Amino acid sequence: MPTGGIEGVEAPCLSLPRALARLMGVSPTSSAFDDLLAAMGLAFLIPAVPDEPDVGRWPLYARDAFLAPAGALFGLTVRDIHPPQVARGLTREEAFRQHFDASYRPFLHEALKHDQPVLAWQGWADEAAMLWGVVTETCDEGAGFGGWVDAGSSAEPRRYVLETPPAQLYVIEAMNPSDPEPETLIDTVSTHMGLLCRDAIFD
Repeated sequence: MPTGGIEGVEAPCLSLPRALARLMGVSPTSSAFDDLLAAMGLAFLIPAVPDEPDVGRWPLYARDAFLAPAGALFGLTVRDIHPPQVARGLTREEAFRQHFDASYRPFLHEALKHDQPVLAWQGWADEAAMLWGVVTETCDEGAGFGGWVDAGSSAEPRRYVLETPPAQLYVIEAMNPSDPEPETLIDTVSTHMGLLCRDAIFD
């Protein structure tokens, strides 16, 4: 279903901004949500993923290309656990699972102890496997963590278990939600559009 006033953008492709909006108390049908989509580049980002054979999954990639700067614009301090460009394909490697247990698992426990939301991509159970969600708890299932995913298919997000280590993790270290000045928003959108046009989002 079209979401946030952006015609043709499907809700599953917006699981990341919907998670951010829910954390900030922003309605996904508001103009503020449209501003968030624009700042994140999701109003005009069309990814192509050569090593992903399922073309239908392409729109689920690169959702986090401008997550940190867009988050800062709206009063969020976002820190990535590892650079986005190295995330693709990691979950297929046994070494990554070992690295997750040694490095990322303690980090997740620490973040949850301090009530810091953790955004996770991939690894969720069932139909949410390729979506973004928010890790909120430890559990005895799957990879040892649970949380929620907002795919836009219901009024409330659904609880899911992380079945496997996620390919990407971000912690929101601080949240002071605010509306950006129009001029600042326009400058940010222009900058991100320029990077996309030059295929330089990870430079």
